Amino acid sequence: MKVMGDTLSLYGNLSMRVYEEGPDGEKKLKFRFSKKNQITDDGRLAVLQLLAQDAAGTAIQANPDYGQIWSLSVGDGTIPPAASQTGLVSPVWTGALDVLTGERAYVAGSFQIQVHKEVPVGTVTGSTFAEVGLFTRGSLAAPDMTYPTWQLIPERKMYSRQIFPSFIKGATMSVVFDWTLGLTIA
Repeated sequence: MKVMGDTLSLYGNLSMRVYEEGPDGEKKLKFRFSKKNQITDDGRLAVLQLLAQDAAGTAIQANPDYGQIWSLSVGDGTIPPAASQTGLVSPVWTGALDVLTGERAYVAGSFQIQVHKEVPVGTVTGSTFAEVGLFTRGSLAAPDMTYPTWQLIPERKMYSRQIFPSFIKGATMSVVFDWTLGLTIA
């Protein structure tokens, strides 16, 4: 006897736009990219640990705020994404997501989290951009004296990752990432 049941699926869609800012402050679209992303094994585990809420379990279960989608990192690694990856190949920039300004928004009606993050003009000029990842908070909201880089923060996990055609970020470029994370049931 076959029992039919619901199938739960996590998904993510990434959109990136690269702008060149002119002397008058006007932004001109130079490049656009869109692709589904790879939800990592750590990302799937973070969801399950948040659902389990066992205070005697993992650090994320005992401290649910550790499991929030918290930051976006860009790197120059070109290795294709795989579920087993735990970090970017070669990170060059990280920015925390500001919930108050809408950089991370929970949209209950569509079962989604929407992320909007910009790497502004004048930031990491000359760096190669080729990969991007979304990360959970971990035990700290930002690096500190004990953990001086984002990558060293305990319990911080990469939720999803994607690569894109590499480019060197110029002094007048801004890069905008829009990422939709969702849950479907079939």
